[in-house]
Amino acid sequence: MKTKKTFDNLLDEVVVMPPGMWHNEKGPKGWFAVSDNEGIKAYFADETQALFYRLALINATLNLIKA
Repeated sequence: MKTKKTFDNLLDEVVVMPPGMWHNEKGPKGWFAVSDNEGIKAYFADETQALFYRLALINATLNLIKA
């Protein structure tokens, strides 16, 4: 049986990684990456935008919205 994800679980799972902290030859250098257990979901030049996307992804997951 699959365990339902909680807000606290997703805060740990969905993270913003600063430039240089993720390893991906295809990603833009100097950008922030938003990732979860499945891998990198998006890149942002601005940290604030990356944090907004992180929260939107968590919200979409909790509310079963396709992000």
